[in-house]
Amino acid sequence: MQTDVVSVCYADVVGRNSLAYIVPRSSDCVLGGTSEENDWNVKPEHQTAAKILEKCRVICPDLGNAEILAS
Repeated sequence: MQTDVVSVCYADVVGRNSLAYIVPRSSDCVLGGTSEENDWNVKPEHQTAAKILEKCRVICPDLGNAEILAS
């Protein structure tokens, strides 16, 4: 995700299987957060990516409609 609005790291843990984090880099941010019991799938899934983005926007609303570079 490309953005210039995030300059600090964010992390949030809510509930048993919920996790969200935002790590700013020099020209973009890395968003993440999955913790699914007994789920070892390593391939990106659209639904999971959408949930991560939603959770990250809750903890950092400044992400708004930032461009998604990859998932």
